[in-house]
Order: sequence, then C-alpha cells, then structure tokens
Amino acid sequence: MLKFSIPLRVQTSKNKSFILNLNNYRGTHHRVLTNAKSNFQDIVINMDLRQQLRGMYLNPIRVTYTYYPASNRKYDSMNVASIIDKFLMDALVKSDVIRDDNYKLVLWPNFIHGGVDRDNPRCDVSIEEIK
Repeated sequence: MLKFSIPLRVQTSKNKSFILNLNNYRGTHHRVLTNAKSNFQDIVINMDLRQQLRGMYLNPIRVTYTYYPASNRKYDSMNVASIIDKFLMDALVKSDVIRDDNYKLVLWPNFIHGGVDRDNPRCDVSIEEIK
C-alpha cells in the first residue's frame, strides 16, 4: 500500500492559486485550468511515486482519499472529490505510475472526510493493489 498527501490548492501564477473543487473548475478559464493541472502534475511527478509503486503498474488498484479541510465549513464532497481524483489520476498516468485510469484498473474510489486540520489542510491518498 502506498500513502501520500496532496495539496488542496495549486499555484497558477505568482499571486493566484486554484482551489481543487468543481465549483472553481467550472468557472475558470481554460488557460488557468491547464496551468493548474500542469502544476499539480509537477507536484505529483516530484513525489517520485513510480519507484514506490513498482509492482502495481499492471494490476487494478483501489484509491482512498481522506480530505482534511482548513475549516468546519460545509462542502459538497463530490465537488471536491471529482477534481482531486481527475487531476491525480491524470498525473499518475502521465508520469507512468499507472498505465491507465479506466474503470477496470481503478476500482472503488473512496472519499472520506478526515476532519478539520487548520494547520495542514490536505488530501491524504492511499493506493492499494487489488489481487
């Protein structure tokens, strides 16, 4: 099993960042989205997950996202989960960590509210091989 953390926002320029959720995604210009996705992929690629997932490349996986927001504000979990999952799966495919992100290889994605973490808002990701 592999565990790592990803940020809830990504820098898009010197003074601006993109918060990973569907509400922001829908209203953001395509050039900003491309920049946000590219910067997110750079973060994932720099984690060097490929070495840690050596044997899982060809096998189906189960992905669990544990979300730790910075406040108690209510949120629609699928607005957050959809973009985090989309950006992460595309980054894992691009960096050759997994060969594809289709439904036969990525089974049962799971999204859990982990509680509030004001000091370190993040999404913890757990990838488990299915045999």
